[in-house]
Amino acid sequence: AAAGAALRWGPPVLSTHISAIDPDGPYYRGTSALSLAEAGTPFEQVCALLWSAEVDPTRRPALPPFQPPPARSEAVVDLPGHLLAMLIAGRDHVTDPLDIVWLLVAAVARWASPSSGEDPAPSCLEAPSIARGLARALRAPEAPLEGPLALCADHELNASTFAARVAAGTGADPVHCVVAALATWAGPRHGLASESVEDWLDAPQPPPSLPSGGFGHPLYPLGDPRAEALLSLCDTVPAAYDRAVAPPNLDAGLVAWRRSHGLPRGSAAALFAVARSAGWLAHAAEQRGQRMVRPRARYVGPPLEG
Repeated sequence: AAAGAALRWGPPVLSTHISAIDPDGPYYRGTSALSLAEAGTPFEQVCALLWSAEVDPTRRPALPPFQPPPARSEAVVDLPGHLLAMLIAGRDHVTDPLDIVWLLVAAVARWASPSSGEDPAPSCLEAPSIARGLARALRAPEAPLEGPLALCADHELNASTFAARVAAGTGADPVHCVVAALATWAGPRHGLASESVEDWLDAPQPPPSLPSGGFGHPLYPLGDPRAEALLSLCDTVPAAYDRAVAPPNLDAGLVAWRRSHGLPRGSAAALFAVARSAGWLAHAAEQRGQRMVRPRARYVGPPLEG
């Protein structure tokens, strides 16, 4: 019974040294994510903390061949495909976890670029940091991304992280663990929840029902501290947020932040994916040293017969 409840926001189902969730937000190996964000901690340092390893901020991966992305007529719909394709194409070039993060930055650059022209990824990889590279990828070179990246880097055993740990438990390599996580992240109830918030805000009159995934959080009944931190960094906050019957969570906070800083639509989801890859990699490495994750099912079908 306890194990079944654990898969529905119940008791813990796995032990971890990586992150904990407290009413004042997530903690990464005992350090508050909000404090990291407030200090503008470079994302490379956040990665080093999550991975409990040294990180070389100067390393960059080789890039797979450039294929111009199609015209972005459907906004963020094609983002997961670009992220997954970049990882699969670049798998042979990955020798370090940081390579994976940078490949996702490059994928965002190719996704966000016009459908013709030169490859925008090399310029992003020439940036002095992940935050600056992602800002270039999103065509907002002055956007201060360190705080939002730190807030999004990990959140304990969320759906995509659980998928990464399941893959790691089978012995899958780090790239395939992140592919598993990304495939889970791509659902509208998780990584693309920000798009339902965008649609809700863009409606002539915001519908009375809140968008799925953007407001309220079972782990933060009094409000998501990550969203509060993001909203504090905004020049303006959508008035519709004040009328919502539940407080905004991380996804709605990211949407407000990207709108306030003039980033293109889809940036909230892109930022989330790049940042959360650090957590996926941390959990995959931890799970690789443990047993395979294999939950049990409670059968409720027809009676078993001879």
